Amino acid sequence: MKTWTKTACALAILAISQTAYAEEAPQSQRELFNQAYSQYKEAIAERKNFNAVKFAKQSYLLGKVLYKDSPKDLAALTVNYATSLSNIRQSDKKKRKVTHKKAKALFDEALTIYQGIKPAQTTAIIDTHLKKAKVMPTTGGTKDEIEKALELAEKNGDEVFVAKVKMLAFDTLNRGKYTRHLRGLTIEALDTFQEKLPENAIDRVMAEFNVARIYQDEKKSNKAEKLYLNVIKQFDTLDYSHPFKLGAHSRLISIYEKRGDSDKSTEHCIAIGKMKPWQEDQDPVPLYRTALDYPTNYAMLGKEGHVVLSFTISKSGTVKDIEVLQSEGGRKFEKSAKKMLAEWRYAPKFENGEAVDAKNMKIRLDFTLG
Repeated sequence: MKTWTKTACALAILAISQTAYAEEAPQSQRELFNQAYSQYKEAIAERKNFNAVKFAKQSYLLGKVLYKDSPKDLAALTVNYATSLSNIRQSDKKKRKVTHKKAKALFDEALTIYQGIKPAQTTAIIDTHLKKAKVMPTTGGTKDEIEKALELAEKNGDEVFVAKVKMLAFDTLNRGKYTRHLRGLTIEALDTFQEKLPENAIDRVMAEFNVARIYQDEKKSNKAEKLYLNVIKQFDTLDYSHPFKLGAHSRLISIYEKRGDSDKSTEHCIAIGKMKPWQEDQDPVPLYRTALDYPTNYAMLGKEGHVVLSFTISKSGTVKDIEVLQSEGGRKFEKSAKKMLAEWRYAPKFENGEAVDAKNMKIRLDFTLG
């Protein structure tokens, strides 16, 4: 299997040339640009979206001077600024609308620049259309941008290339919920990969993972299970822990626990424990959790409270030896908290290559009426 390269990277890498500075630009402007662009990349790596917007804007404004004779680089800076705006999460609908409108205008600006460059910047234009789709105010507008990207792909590539663009659309626009249009494109892409590519081709395996997610969300667990198992099988040939392999193990735990098949779930809990060994100061996160059952009569009375529990994570990732350390609100909160925690699954702790019990774990569970 080839070394993993994300589909988006294969289609469009909008990198800034290190040699494209205008010679006549003042040294201070070059230094300011270098600093702003470095801070932008750092903000992206750290997922600090508001910082990314700030430094992407600075890079863009300085780039209008420094890269006025290098349209490809100027277009890339424009896309960076627009993309950083589109990545901001805003609960206020009016503010989000204004932000998306600004991002859309910048994407249009970048498309105008790209379309004037020879030779044609097909992959960059496709990438920009898909990113623009994310900020369109209507579902129809989003679909139109996807179709523009696909039309370009069909003119300039074979079936596999078109399928890669469909998967790039999924990667760019996936927000945890799938429109019927996006779902259809993703499954079409997998059909193409399964027909045209070998079983261990990275694009095919990544598509299998994403389609499995769709099937799992649609409660088609048998279809999802089959695809997740094949993802694990293919990545077992690699000598490092791939995030899709980890994700497949984690999602299979949820499928098996909901079926009541804890033995199969255990296999994948142990696999994750081997892939991601515990750190000494680690606060373990459950791989599978059930919802807290709020006692009905307490809720009717408006009672709130909390429970602090100690417990052990067994060698198979189950929870045992649950004890109440402290609680407030009533015994029914304690009973509900213990029942829920007993159903959770964790990755077991490994020492010297062997799974061991992780004792003296602690968790606080809050019962609040929102």
